[in-house]
Formats: sequence, C-alpha cells, structure tokens
Amino acid sequence: MGRFIVLVIDGLGIGAMEDVQINRKEDIGANTLKHVLCKVSSLQLPNLEKLGIMNALDYETEYMKKSLNCTYGKCALNHPGADSFLGHQEIMGRKDFNRNMQVFSEKAHEIGKLLEHQGYKIEYIVKEKNFKLLCIGDYIIIGDSLEGDIGQIYSVTADLNKIGYEEIFKIANIVREASEVSRVTVNGAFVPVDKLKSFIEKKESGAIGINLVKAGIYEDRGYINANLPFYHKDNKQIQYLLGDKNIPVILIGKAGDIIHNPYGKNLIQKDTKNILNLTLREIINTKEAFILSNVQGTDIAGHLQDAYKYAMELKIIDEYIGKILSVMNEQDILIVTGDHGNDPTIGHSKHTREYVPILIYGQCNLNGFIGEIPTLSYISSMVKEYFLM
Repeated sequence: MGRFIVLVIDGLGIGAMEDVQINRKEDIGANTLKHVLCKVSSLQLPNLEKLGIMNALDYETEYMKKSLNCTYGKCALNHPGADSFLGHQEIMGRKDFNRNMQVFSEKAHEIGKLLEHQGYKIEYIVKEKNFKLLCIGDYIIIGDSLEGDIGQIYSVTADLNKIGYEEIFKIANIVREASEVSRVTVNGAFVPVDKLKSFIEKKESGAIGINLVKAGIYEDRGYINANLPFYHKDNKQIQYLLGDKNIPVILIGKAGDIIHNPYGKNLIQKDTKNILNLTLREIINTKEAFILSNVQGTDIAGHLQDAYKYAMELKIIDEYIGKILSVMNEQDILIVTGDHGNDPTIGHSKHTREYVPILIYGQCNLNGFIGEIPTLSYISSMVKEYFLM
C-alpha cells in the first residue's frame, strides 16, 4: 500500500452533458477547458498534457497535444445539476441523490422567526409577490445563491465592516438548522449592505439573491467563504470505510470544508498555492493515506467569467502536479479530475453541467482510454479496491 491521491480541479469541465438540452439550456455549448484554451491559445500545461488532459478533451492546440502514453477517461455527473458539494459526495461514493430543492422565499418566514427568537432584528426585502430576502440590521443579507443550482444553496452574505466572523457563523448555523438544502454558504467582504442591495436579482425559477460577481465580492481584499453542508451520512462512502480500518483520510482545501470526515484530517485553505503546498507536504509526510485535495481558484475564475485568470490558475496547478509526480513511488496512484464545469465564456456566472476528465497515473494496470464513466463514484471504487481488496 502507498498513497492514493485525488486532485480535484474545481470547475474543470470538458464539454456539456447531453441532458442540458432538456434541463439546463443555458449550459448548451459549454466546454470549460476548450474555451479557456481558445481564449489563451499560448497556454502550456506540460504535466497535465503528459497525464492525458488533451486526450480526455479530444482536442489539440499548437502548444498542447494528446499524450501517447496515458490512462484517461471521460466522466459524467450522476448528481443533479452541477454542484461542488454533491460532486464531492459522489467522488466519495454516494450514488443516490434526493433533490432537496426549495428556493429561499419559501423558507424565509420560518428562518426569520428562528432568527427573531435568537434576538435578531429582521427585515424582509420583498421585490415582488413570493420573492423574499432577509436582512439583519445593516450587516447581513440572506437569500438564494445565484452562483449554484437554484433551490440547492442558500447564501449568507455579510459586510465585514459591521460584523465579526463568529457572529456571521452563528447566524449561518441557524439558517443551516432550519433548512435541508445541500449547502448554506457564508460570504463575507468589506462591501456595505446598501451596495449589496443594488445587486439583488430574481430568477424565473423563484430564486432571489445577490449577484456576488457583479457586487465585487470575489475580488474584495477581505473576501471569506465557507460552506455549511447538509450531511447525509452514507456508511458506504470511502471516508467511513477507510476510517473503520484506521487508514488515514486527509482532505485538503474545499474538500475539507464540505466532506464529513470524522476519523481523518481536514485542512481547509482557499489559496491555490497554499492548498497545493499542503498537499505536497502531506504526500511527503505519509507512507499510507487517501489524500483528496480540491483547488477552487479555477472555479472562482469561472464565476468571474475570466478565462485568463482560469488559465493562470491552471499553470500553477500544472507546476505542482509536476512536483507531486516527482515524489510519488511505484505504489502510489494519482487521479486528476473535476467536480463540474464552470465555463468562463458561457455568458452566465453559474456552474456548468459538463463531463469531467479522469486522468490516472500510477501502477494500476490500466492504459489508454478507459471509457465514458457514468459517475464520479468510480473514483471511490478505485480507492476501495486499492486499500481494502
């Protein structure tokens, strides 16, 4: 046994899934990686190229070619929509997904009453009939997340000039306890609530929230983000199976923020280089472990609709993949994948429902194209076979 390493490049899609024609027409034509390469035509990613990224994409540029010796596949998303939390649950082995879909307006009064019971002064912002947001004083707005799948994520957005971290999370946890959506996200920045109100948008689906991209939240110097997931414990997921056998499970970056890992170690970071340095350190310092690392700088670039920033994030990731390859031994396995797409050229700032690459490096008796895989839980099945069979 050795180290089984999974690197999730957040938002790395390689082409829209066929079902977007029915359920997500705004994603028709999405192809995150191809469009980044088209916008930044000189981009070179030698380590990803070696692992077969262009093979999975089935595309070449002047500077990026298909590899002649690699193991790769193309993986569909089994979870509904295109969501980081559900995508990571799928990677860890979850196969059944019940859609806990409910726009915030339908829960606004219930959540508002709970907050009032805790002593908070609530104001309802009503744009039209059945479109409701909550505002607490002049420091927090609560509504739907417009960056994810509608009805799956609520957003607690705070002005850091007026409220501290602990109080933000206290409020967010009340929202979490009162709802069953996949995630409650916490977003903080030094942006006044009055400014945030000017970027409130409503959708035909019944959702209403703040357009965080237009509000400049992601680019604010003090931007913070955290996730409060709805944990649906599934004992068949790989972190529980490995934990029962005392095999270390190390989750890094966003993965550590959204995956329940009671027997292992979660290292939560946001900065790409910090995440990858932590990943490299954990690989070097452990002889046997399952290490899952998520790099979300690409996802943020997708939300910002910035193909150049996306490309620069990929260059950093590619450099560190080279470092990871250099410290791997013959027993180790590396998988590079995504959790959904986030096409910076598609014309909206949401995730895109796309196939993702599965790039496999190591002595695993596989070579060439391994096929079109129906679910990201394929990864956990490989981990299970590696450690437990």
